[in-house]
Amino acid sequence: AEGNPLGFFGNEGSGEYQFNNPSDLLVDDDFNLFVCDSNNDRIQVFDKHTRFIRTIGCSGSENGQFRCPSGITFDRKNRLVVGDSNNRRVQVFDLNGNHLNTFDLSSIPAHSFHSGLKLAVDLRNRYFVLQRHQKKMTVLEDDGTLLHVFGNETDLPDVRINAYNDIFIDHLNRLALTESRLATVTFFSFT
Repeated sequence: AEGNPLGFFGNEGSGEYQFNNPSDLLVDDDFNLFVCDSNNDRIQVFDKHTRFIRTIGCSGSENGQFRCPSGITFDRKNRLVVGDSNNRRVQVFDLNGNHLNTFDLSSIPAHSFHSGLKLAVDLRNRYFVLQRHQKKMTVLEDDGTLLHVFGNETDLPDVRINAYNDIFIDHLNRLALTESRLATVTFFSFT
């Protein structure tokens, strides 16, 4: 099979249709495209024809504002979940961009947020927050209750943890982690 480019849009900058380090993207059930525009501290939303719809967030540390959002996902309640790296938190929005909740991660010991947060949501609507290139993963209930912090090889004895890079949860509720230094993809399940 061969792939042919269908087109592209955007360029470097801070206006509509412009990006500065786009780090993640999602498509909703209506085929709207959500682009995590990290260094512009926002999420841009486009329709299926790539027409601009809205911007979610702006620079800052108040609810609904970002400092380097780096990962986005949808939860099982069809809400947008954003890893707000430099504010050390996870924020939750409805699909129209209305802020619903903020979960502070700054009190979690030994977490470093400089390299970004990646997110996945399991079938029980638990949020898995991966600290990229570190040996840390935090699991939260969808109300922000801290369930667990995985921080070293003893937390997951059957998994060779070195440097997490990305996270995904499949339809069988298996968690997949990519580990860049070991050049592996590891699957495992949580109860």
